[in-house]
Amino acid sequence: MSQPPFHDREVPLSRVYVDDDGVEWEVLEVDGRQVPAARGEACLVFRSPQAMRRVWNYPRGWAMLSAHELCRLSWQR
Repeated sequence: MSQPPFHDREVPLSRVYVDDDGVEWEVLEVDGRQVPAARGEACLVFRSPQAMRRVWNYPRGWAMLSAHELCRLSWQR
């Protein structure tokens, strides 16, 4: 089942996972239309106490990915 476009959802998707180093990451789908120099309609923001990463190209079903897959995805642009 595919998810509706970002602007059709009232509440953005989010997820928390722990990477192989024991660091907890929050992943949040963010409306990219308000981001300067946006590369798309939405992006994923990965944030931990030590870092933040933004990913513009990601699969629609990202919230169902394993912690390992999310960790790998966080290093993509």
